[in-house]
Amino acid sequence: MENHQIVFGTIETISIIIGTTSNFILLLFHVTQGRKTTTVLLYSIMNGVDMMICVLMLPVVISIWGGSAPLFFSTTITREIWLLMWEVAGRSSVFLIGLQSVLRTRSLVSPFSRKLAKRAVCGGVVSRWY
Repeated sequence: MENHQIVFGTIETISIIIGTTSNFILLLFHVTQGRKTTTVLLYSIMNGVDMMICVLMLPVVISIWGGSAPLFFSTTITREIWLLMWEVAGRSSVFLIGLQSVLRTRSLVSPFSRKLAKRAVCGGVVSRWY
């Protein structure tokens, strides 16, 4: 195994451990919140997607620690399923960050209006998936 593989594998392993743990703790925190606001819902979904991204990195790190052997990616079907999940997770993460920016801007413009924020989230999610 080469030095850059060791460095990259170590950094990725530490990142997966920290990312999965912190996103799981934050997801539990947001789910157990007494107030179910649009922001809490958005943060819960964001933590779930980020946790999924961390878990999807596991096969990559296992391949790196295995000396760049394909292992999980040796068959076409597993590669394609992983790639689909990776693309959906990455695009969902970017979409949710954009939605968060829209909601923050909206709350700065109209800080006391709550009903329209819920409509914006529902409209944004529906427009994204349909």
